[in-house]
Amino acid sequence: PGRRDHEAREELRALGLPVPRSLHLLERGGDSVVVLEDLEHTESLRERLLRDPGAAGGFLPELLELVRRLHRAGWYHRDLYLDHVLPVGDPERLFLIDLGRARRDARPRARWFVKDLAALWHSTPSGVQPRLGLRFLAGWLDAHGVQGLRERRRWLLSCEDGPPRRRRA
Repeated sequence: PGRRDHEAREELRALGLPVPRSLHLLERGGDSVVVLEDLEHTESLRERLLRDPGAAGGFLPELLELVRRLHRAGWYHRDLYLDHVLPVGDPERLFLIDLGRARRDARPRARWFVKDLAALWHSTPSGVQPRLGLRFLAGWLDAHGVQGLRERRRWLLSCEDGPPRRRRA
């Protein structure tokens, strides 16, 4: 798992995505572990939004750009919860963590992107206004060429189990 995390991290860093640097990759036999740079932070984005739901609008453009860039490059996270996004620094910048399950495919199946989007929605605290989730989805669909009300409805209805539900905070 450490090697996989390290390799994904290095590829994503090469694309300019904000992920912590790998400092060391240690391997012995079939086991591996990666030592990461310490990102000074006090909470995940989910924890921040639980504490201050009104902050969501300020993070929306950067989170959208991060996810758009990830997906446009053929990557999907597979655990893309707000717990795995960290606001770091001053001014704050979002960093993506927990990349051990992230994958890149030349032609990724749409279901992986839907799963990432559903994980973000699922991990969004209930205090965050639902319209912000819709703005996020609209921006993501724009970036993937899904435009117009009819095409967007068709895309949403093509999701295997319908639109995901958000968990309660």
